[in-house]
Amino acid sequence: MLSSFFAYIYITHAINTGKALKDWAFVRLFANRYLRLAPVYYAVFFFGWLVGPYLLSGPWWYTYQMGFCNCQQYWWSVLTMTINFFPSYMIANEGCYYWGWFVACEM
Repeated sequence: MLSSFFAYIYITHAINTGKALKDWAFVRLFANRYLRLAPVYYAVFFFGWLVGPYLLSGPWWYTYQMGFCNCQQYWWSVLTMTINFFPSYMIANEGCYYWGWFVACEM
């Protein structure tokens, strides 16, 4: 949300000062947002998907399993940040990294 706010401020300032926005400015905004969000997003995903199963069990183990239940099939949708679209038949609170939907919306 903050990144959207700062992008809005940047675009508004450019319009008010009369400076034309170049096409690469939008690409730069997108790349800046991606480089800021992606490393932590991917680190949490890969830790939960690949290291998490080796942490054994506990009272929240079932909840953990539901959070990464179909990552063998849909890992690519997390990497491309399209988890809001694939799989299209997702059950609430289940699926591959379902709680990462907000970062995908930010992109």
